[in-house]
Order: sequence, then structure tokens, then C-alpha cells
Amino acid sequence: MRKPENRLINRLKPPENWRWPVIVVSGILTGLALFAIHISRAPSYLSDKPETCTNCHIMAPQYATWSHSSHREWTHCNDCHVPHNNVINKYYFKAADGLRHATIFTLRREPQVIRIRHAGIGVVQENCIRCHDQILHGFKYLAGES
Repeated sequence: MRKPENRLINRLKPPENWRWPVIVVSGILTGLALFAIHISRAPSYLSDKPETCTNCHIMAPQYATWSHSSHREWTHCNDCHVPHNNVINKYYFKAADGLRHATIFTLRREPQVIRIRHAGIGVVQENCIRCHDQILHGFKYLAGES
């Protein structure tokens, strides 16, 4: 009796006269996929490097602003724009936002003025508080006192 996995493999194999065309088409599709990954700099999106954000030329002004700010010494884009409450949420948010950005850029639907989305506003606010919490609690409020 044949093993079940052998039956599955045999069912997935193309007929004998189709084998070479299937191999050639598979090779072409694999090559195109690898080319697309290379040309889009896809691996860079897994990093935290700020230069990744400039893969889209429309982010150049934001990058220039950041690179001349005091935050440049201490933070990268993901420190402010991605949640840090857990690793799964961080990479889910990063992937969902990246997919949205890639779709907009591919379809050439970039807005003239880039504005943060509602979901991102809360994330940025939480990260400001996370990093600046000590500073915020160090102030004494003197309003109304003489």
C-alpha cells in the first residue's frame, strides 16, 4: 500500500507532457517575484532604519525634518509610529500600514499633503508619553499660585 503523502505528491504532479512547461513557467514566476522583491527593497521594511521610509520619494521632506531635529539622536521612525506594547502588535501594525502605503504608492494615489491616519495618532501619542513620561511628571504646575 502506498503512503498517503506519496498519493498527494503524485496528484500534484503535472502530466508528463506538461512537466517542462510547468518548470519553465515556475522558474519565470520565481524570477519575477525575486526581481520584484529586489527592486522594491522589500527586505528593508523589516528593519528600523529611517532610510527605509524614504524608499517612497514622497517621504523625503519628513525624513529631512527628522534628520535635522533633536529626535534624530535618539529615535527612528518606528520608535514613534509603531506600537510597542507587544511584538505581535508591532509587526501587525507595521505590516498593515506598509501594505496600505505600498498599495497607495503602486496605484499612484499619493495625497499632496501627507497626514497621519486616525489609528496612527493614538500610537504616536502613546509613544510620546512612553518616552517623555519622566519629563511630564517632573513639572510643577504653578498656574493660579502666587
